[in-house]
Amino acid sequence: MEWHQEFLLPLQFPSANDRLIFQLWDQDKVKDELIGSLKFSLKEIIKATKEAPVYKWVSVYGAPLGVSGETTDKMNACPEFASTWKGRILIMYYAEDTKNPTMKIKEMTEEQIRQAKDYERQTEFGIICEVGTGICLPNEKKY
Repeated sequence: MEWHQEFLLPLQFPSANDRLIFQLWDQDKVKDELIGSLKFSLKEIIKATKEAPVYKWVSVYGAPLGVSGETTDKMNACPEFASTWKGRILIMYYAEDTKNPTMKIKEMTEEQIRQAKDYERQTEFGIICEVGTGICLPNEKKY
């Protein structure tokens, strides 16, 4: 799924917290549900300027599918408690000083979308693994 939106968030410094958490929700006719969260460092975002924005893949983490309850809600709301990778999102961020900061969501321009496409290249990796020892093997056979 793709969507191209720009979120403008007014922030005031100094701030008591360096953490910014975005929550990702599904949207359907039955019930909107929190499916995962993304965590950002405000200091890292402030370092980026509009002239040199940062493009970055950010992983979304949450609770395993098919479970519910208080622990599931906590895992979906706080990425540090999550156990399941839900996917990733390509983000671009920057910071700029402004006299009258306002919060708004707007569609990205065609130029912004074109610049982001350069980061969507896929890379294949091969994984080679060797197990040197094992414990708690199922029986006494020699392996």
